[in-house]
Amino acid sequence: MKSKFLHSLVLMTLLSLIVVSAFGVSSPYWDGNPLELSAGDKEIVTLNLQNIANANDDVDAEVKIIEGSDIASLEQELYTVKAGSSENCFLTIEVPSNAKVGDVYSVKVETKTITPGDAGMVSMGTGMTTAFNVVVNGSKETNGAWYYVIGAILVIVVVYFIVVAKKK
Repeated sequence: MKSKFLHSLVLMTLLSLIVVSAFGVSSPYWDGNPLELSAGDKEIVTLNLQNIANANDDVDAEVKIIEGSDIASLEQELYTVKAGSSENCFLTIEVPSNAKVGDVYSVKVETKTITPGDAGMVSMGTGMTTAFNVVVNGSKETNGAWYYVIGAILVIVVVYFIVVAKKK
């Protein structure tokens, strides 16, 4: 009895090793590497859906925002990623104009592979979550004001030297 159980366990372990998913998702932002935007800013973040490593079949994937839908939106939710290739998923992040410096918004996107209806009695899909924070930094208006101040000072200095040169 023990040997049958042991043989079954070894066989199940070996069979499970050949069930490998070649699907993955990469993001330019992650925990520890947040997206930094100013209040009122908008940026399109590209998530890369990959079906590359040892892929033999196309993969259908569904992408959903599970946290942060108040600042994030998807261009589309369903993708077909051909075997040996990748597809870009565009996630638009828009920080509210009334956000304060230091505010942090959490964004989580869930990606699941969709198994075909004719996959048999047991079908396995892959699911993964991409999460990152959006941190509100100084506004563009405040940062841009320095350029105007410096520019005005330079104009005043140039005008001063022109007036002084004419008097001589």
